[in-house]
Amino acid sequence: MKDQKRNRRLRIVVCKPGWLMILVYAVTFSSAHTSMAGGEGHWPDWRGPTANGHSDATGLPLNWSETENIVWKTPIHDDGYSTPVVWGEQIWLTTATKDGRTLYAVCVDVNTGAVVHDIEVFHPSEPQHINPNNTYATPSAVVEEGRVYVHYGTHGTACLNSKTGEVLWRRTDLNCDHIQGPVSSPMLFDDLLIVHLEGGDVQFIAALNKMTGETVWRYDRPRDLYEGVEPAYLVKAYQTPVIVEVDGKPQMLSNGAMLVTSHDPRTGEELWRVRYRDDSTISRSVVSGRRSIVVLTQAIMPRRGPIGRSR
Repeated sequence: MKDQKRNRRLRIVVCKPGWLMILVYAVTFSSAHTSMAGGEGHWPDWRGPTANGHSDATGLPLNWSETENIVWKTPIHDDGYSTPVVWGEQIWLTTATKDGRTLYAVCVDVNTGAVVHDIEVFHPSEPQHINPNNTYATPSAVVEEGRVYVHYGTHGTACLNSKTGEVLWRRTDLNCDHIQGPVSSPMLFDDLLIVHLEGGDVQFIAALNKMTGETVWRYDRPRDLYEGVEPAYLVKAYQTPVIVEVDGKPQMLSNGAMLVTSHDPRTGEELWRVRYRDDSTISRSVVSGRRSIVVLTQAIMPRRGPIGRSR
């Protein structure tokens, strides 16, 4: 039993919406291939340590059933589409009641499947309407040593002590009309927690001090670009940004409605922009070298953007 536990270094976590379930698969392989690209046992962002979904782990199972390769199953109450994130022995995810009046953060022990924390983080008095195919707990959390950050879009953003479950700070004043409900996940960069709130009424990016929750900078999308655009859903967006390094300096790529912008993530300063005609962008940009692929919801002609140069 001890040998099996010692070899179970990497877990693949699958979140099933509706009757939410976490499945953890038994994996046995050499210690030389146990890292998750950013440190053993850590998958801190919904797209992993490098924000691109890549892991250098090998020996993963290709088949499973209700019994094969299953270590444990744990049902999670209510509804949520958030992707579980992992730090060491903890798995964190969010869930919410169907009416959106109670928003939870849930922590599960990675070895046993036992629920460690089940925290009621927010109680919105008047939750916004959402698409029936969405949930109030769709944005994924981000986690680091000692802290987990949860985001429910306009309904609230919070930081919790990952060991005790104590809520360290909350924000409920970062608001927009999502129209279809919240989707965009938060992102950590240095000492900042960056969130996107791009609705049918306002569209902005906010960087919060991750220790206190205070706003460090805010960038508003250009109002002249969206004025007169109808219906309102044409100016909303649901994407999560990505950080790239260009000539030794970080850039944050953010694809909103009708344009993609690059920012200095420390200050929010816009470095360049490329316009397009599409709305409701959802997918996180994919970066390879000095190229970025922005996935839209309609077909358009290829466009070029000056990655690495200010506009």
